[in-house]
Amino acid sequence: MSFTDYTVLVEIKRPDTRIFRSGGGARAGTRSFSPEFMSAVSQILEQKAEWSGFAGTGEHFSRDGARQLEARTRNAKTILVIGSRSEFEEAADLREARVMRDTFELFRRETSSIDIVTFDEILEWGRFITRDEVQ
Repeated sequence: MSFTDYTVLVEIKRPDTRIFRSGGGARAGTRSFSPEFMSAVSQILEQKAEWSGFAGTGEHFSRDGARQLEARTRNAKTILVIGSRSEFEEAADLREARVMRDTFELFRRETSSIDIVTFDEILEWGRFITRDEVQ
């Protein structure tokens, strides 16, 4: 996908993909990410590495080889769309819900090479954008 003349890699999972493992934390005050979530993160990182290697060859062509692609790659932006924040509301209590929200947000901020967003965040952004245009 290309929003500009530079590459953007987008991996879209399902809205019901679990972000955290069921059944509590790994240690006191923590939560473990689900295998599906960690696999998605690994997958998009591998795609970025593969795309960077591909880009290094200078061979930017469509899959069928019929046309040359104009998008350029310089540290491709990566976006992972996965899960829903409503999962945090399923926590056993308010403390656990806060731990889940904080853990997820810290992970997103520390994983600076991937923009990780949930489906409900995209929906909220869309509603915000269309509300502003209607008024």
